[in-house]
Amino acid sequence: MASHQNKDAHFCYFKEVSESEKHKILLDRNSEGTQAQTKLHLRTFCQFLLEKNLCTNLSELKDKQLPKILEDFYVSLQRKDTKEYKLQSLKCIRAGLNHYFKEERSLDIIANPAFMRTNEIF
Repeated sequence: MASHQNKDAHFCYFKEVSESEKHKILLDRNSEGTQAQTKLHLRTFCQFLLEKNLCTNLSELKDKQLPKILEDFYVSLQRKDTKEYKLQSLKCIRAGLNHYFKEERSLDIIANPAFMRTNEIF
């Protein structure tokens, strides 16, 4: 057994990982379905912004404006058949938007205290 431990002492269990490889791992961590849902919810949110004559360039939306805008967005959402979304569906929409804002702006719209009132809808 001692010789086996000695043999393993020279074996390295870790590999070198470049920054680009790390970035690819982070991008690939989400399934294609998750990415598609995020894009869908983002398009829905942008359509809301457009209909309300608000800035549709999400990078230009101020962090201070976002809680109120999201609050208005969530309460006005309805399905195509004009019925209200179920709570779980609203949470999925919020999760998709959260994914986007975390990736693009390092802004967590679920955990950030500035969004407490917005998230009380859930």
